Amino acid sequence: MNQDLLRIQLIRLINFGMKLNSIAKKVKINDSELSAFKAGFKYLKKDDAERLDILLKQISIPDNV
Repeated sequence: MNQDLLRIQLIRLINFGMKLNSIAKKVKINDSELSAFKAGFKYLKKDDAERLDILLKQISIPDNV
């Protein structure tokens, strides 16, 4: 899994209106860790990235938005 692509998907989801802290709770990642990942300051641990990837694959955002 490419964490840079994961970051882009996360940013799209947040731009679409979902709150970062809600996503963090859902995937059981500390919100400051997820915020640092979103900002590009750090990468997630493998298991955190896998949980986020699973969540993002379950959520569909229209491409034309």
